[in-house]
Amino acid sequence: MEKTVIDLQPFCSKDASRTYLLKPFSRGEFSYATNGHIMVRVPRRSDIGEDSKAPATEKVFDDNVADGFEPAPVIKLPDLTEMITKEECQGCENHIGKGCECEMCQCTCDECDGTGEVESESTVSVGIKGAIYMRKYIAMLLALPDLEFGPIHKTNPLRFRFNGGEALLQPMRGRADDHFEIIPLTSA
Repeated sequence: MEKTVIDLQPFCSKDASRTYLLKPFSRGEFSYATNGHIMVRVPRRSDIGEDSKAPATEKVFDDNVADGFEPAPVIKLPDLTEMITKEECQGCENHIGKGCECEMCQCTCDECDGTGEVESESTVSVGIKGAIYMRKYIAMLLALPDLEFGPIHKTNPLRFRFNGGEALLQPMRGRADDHFEIIPLTSA
């Protein structure tokens, strides 16, 4: 089977204070992307460079070994349409939609794609087999090709693999105000 190449940028942080997590980076045999909650790794890509400030990602994977992967179950996540609001983008501050303040600049803000607004999703948690995760990260996982879950634990990161890589998802410590229990429908 041919390995799928996925876009790692959606798994990166958008928190400007964590500059070392704003873009994918490479270490050893792998290229990584993380925002501190979810971490994805794929075989090393030549287009992704090293970053000495990036976290020690290899150790996180080594400390969270999983056996017994199973195809991801079919999961129907709750619709959040009414929970999503628009807010003024903080990334482009007073120069709405632009990546910088210069008048001649044609660049657009990376956070809002030039619109000046970002969607804000309230924190929604989902429970799966006793563990609690942020809904938005489960949705990101379910979009990956040929997804398989490792064993689910309440406190340990969920290890999963997909066509082209593998990843870890940190569970939440407790439920969000908006919480849904997910009952897998069937195997994929």
